[in-house]
Amino acid sequence: MKKILSILSALLFGNLLAAQISTGLQLHYSFEADADDATLVRNAAGSGYNGILVGGAALKKLKDFNVVALGSSNGYVDMGVETGNLIASLEDFSIATNLYIEAGSSITGNGNFVWAFSTGSACTQTDGKYVAYRVNAQRYAQSTGGWGSERVGIEKGAAATKGVWQHIAYVQSGSVGTLFLNGEALATGAASLCPKDIGQATLYNWIGRPHFSSDAYLQGAWLNDFRIYNRALTPSEAAQLAANTDALNAAYAEQ
Repeated sequence: MKKILSILSALLFGNLLAAQISTGLQLHYSFEADADDATLVRNAAGSGYNGILVGGAALKKLKDFNVVALGSSNGYVDMGVETGNLIASLEDFSIATNLYIEAGSSITGNGNFVWAFSTGSACTQTDGKYVAYRVNAQRYAQSTGGWGSERVGIEKGAAATKGVWQHIAYVQSGSVGTLFLNGEALATGAASLCPKDIGQATLYNWIGRPHFSSDAYLQGAWLNDFRIYNRALTPSEAAQLAANTDALNAAYAEQ
């Protein structure tokens, strides 16, 4: 009974705290299904930056939580060209989400990007500017032109844990970038570039799809509460956004 009460308390308190962290919030995919368009992923933070579901991706209910399930058929969320204008404006910024990767999924190969914002749909070693985060190394990177020119690379260097809900966040303040896992700093490093330095809007803005043609899509993954801020979250705010992982794990196990 105590564990149930603890989970309910975390759910209610965590949702309240998350709702309060609204300053600087530009894009917020709550993944609530739209009554009129089953493929629409609406930006709950305001107008613009809406996404669409592609392939086998689908919006679902997980008890009281709204989630997107990317599925096993190269499903992804297309955040749209307009979102590229947002990316091109970011200096200090934060990107955060709850993430679950099914235990049977393979995430050790090339690709497996949670998010990718890119000037090219099929980058190469020398072409395509991007910012992206992949779970096979838990690595955030920004490139000035292809994977051979990644000028920012902050990572744990090991694949993410599967079979459990976790909260991931990348926060950049000035020339310092920090990866947070479940509200705790996982890795910190030098960030000589910010997304604004790309110098143009990114045309290809995806959740779950790689920006390299031969790389793997992020299959068997579920996401909840995807956010982009135009400021650096504080460590305490990153921890607050991670408050729902216990309740998400309990809801997933039950359902």
